[in-house]
Amino acid sequence: MQHEGIRGQPGPSWERTAVIAILGLAALVRWIRWERTEVIFADGPRFLSIAKAAAAGDWAAVLQDDFHPLYPLTVAALHTIVPDWEAAGVGVSILGGVLAVACLYGLVRVAFGFSPAIVAAVIAAVHVRVVEFTSDVQSEGLYLGLFMGAVWASWRGLSERSIRWAAVAGGFAGLAYLT
Repeated sequence: MQHEGIRGQPGPSWERTAVIAILGLAALVRWIRWERTEVIFADGPRFLSIAKAAAAGDWAAVLQDDFHPLYPLTVAALHTIVPDWEAAGVGVSILGGVLAVACLYGLVRVAFGFSPAIVAAVIAAVHVRVVEFTSDVQSEGLYLGLFMGAVWASWRGLSERSIRWAAVAGGFAGLAYLT
């Protein structure tokens, strides 16, 4: 098993393990935060109402609402395997928060290297405000994950002069807008 890569960088196996551990920490911290929350975010019931309309096939109600539809649609999709609506809403937020940590790691890894990327990911995994906004029934968690995906992919597209990464960035940005 290789522990050291080129120029003192960790080997791929060790780096992968570290990132998975940080993402697990991010999910755990958000889950604990949700478990300690007594009242869901003010817009939470409205998001759940839109998700229930989506699950019932009432697309007019989904699309006529002032809120963008992607968060409630993902809540409705997750509800197919998570029977509790609130848990499905929080699950989407937690997944979005974990995605944000992963994308921040990817961005900083490409731009500055392994060590700064680990530090940035750990900070994002446990930062009080980031955890708060990605552990409740609200769209900010999913939005942040998709937005960070757009930033990371944009950086890759620019630094590698890659149309493919630019397209990925556009996809993430479009999904963030729909959230």
